Amino acid sequence: MTSNPNDANTSNPVTTNNNTNTFSPTINVNPTITVNSTTSGQGLLTEFNFVPLDFDNSLAAPVRFATLNSTPLVFTIDNTSDRVWLQMSIQWRAIAPTEARFHISRRRQGEIVFTDICTTDDSTNSPGSATTSLTCVDDQPILTAGFQQVEYQVTVEDNNMATILIFTGNGILTGAEIEANSFSAP
Repeated sequence: MTSNPNDANTSNPVTTNNNTNTFSPTINVNPTITVNSTTSGQGLLTEFNFVPLDFDNSLAAPVRFATLNSTPLVFTIDNTSDRVWLQMSIQWRAIAPTEARFHISRRRQGEIVFTDICTTDDSTNSPGSATTSLTCVDDQPILTAGFQQVEYQVTVEDNNMATILIFTGNGILTGAEIEANSFSAP
């Protein structure tokens, strides 16, 4: 005997799916962007620069405190709403377990002393090498409008003051000016 799949008395009824997909996304592949003279250059990284962290004491006496770049990283900033993005990375080693504190410092035009703007601690659990990186934003590189030079340097200190840090000049300090964001409508 043959059974009809549409017959209500069968043990295997056929189910009909009446669902329909109503999702219709709209995608703008090439949006129109209007740039005018009042908003161009806004919110952009500009004036990219770098200096090597060239302090090398591998053949001389080890240090407990040092400035790691012989030449400061320099920017010319003109607007009080501009920022400076900074990133430092360096390899170092210690002759015993230690903790080192790395500083990125700023000196504004007319100032004599560098002022810390960010720090990070790193450590080694045994004699050996480490690589330390630090990224930060100087949110107030200048206090008054007008073209002014701002300098940055990297320093390090041994927090334990019991061990000795050794550097081989293998590092870099990079930075870029961040133009102020513009919130005006086009």
